[in-house]
Amino acid sequence: MIKLTQLLNEVLVKNKRTGNVYDVEKFNPAAHEKPKPADIKKVTANTGTKKPSSADLARSKKISASLAKRDKAEYDNTTRMISLARAGKVGPAKTYNSAQSFNKKVSKMTDNNDHSAAAVELAIYMDDKDAVRKLQQIKKDHDKRGSLSTEDSKERSSLVDKLLKKAKKELSDKDYKLINSSF
Repeated sequence: MIKLTQLLNEVLVKNKRTGNVYDVEKFNPAAHEKPKPADIKKVTANTGTKKPSSADLARSKKISASLAKRDKAEYDNTTRMISLARAGKVGPAKTYNSAQSFNKKVSKMTDNNDHSAAAVELAIYMDDKDAVRKLQQIKKDHDKRGSLSTEDSKERSSLVDKLLKKAKKELSDKDYKLINSSF
């Protein structure tokens, strides 16, 4: 995280080799020289921009940090709720079963021939971030091309098999059978 004092201490320099003008945190006399007012005017005239004020930079960083914090909090909350649901500590245990809910959702996806989305849901359910990332990319490529390549199909099948093995180890037999029957 960049501190406000770092933003205020940034220095506008001109690169000796390229002649480019930009901000740096530390002035390096071997690589930089102090830009002349004409150099600064030239850059702002060419780009139509001005150097953002310290207040603009601080506001931008504050907004970015706030959004990142909110996204992380939402992810943490969702993960916590899934863990509590699996442990039977959330809601009436007799009325909600996360495996049943998963089975219903994924069964609809597979019935609609949306196997890539179903695989992504399995990775999310099993809390495997690496598999989620890979399967989301496969789904994105599949949607973009309109068909699934042979290589992506093999990769998706391999990941689903790995996730189902993980489910067999971590879930009760009843929940595993529900999840496995979705595929």
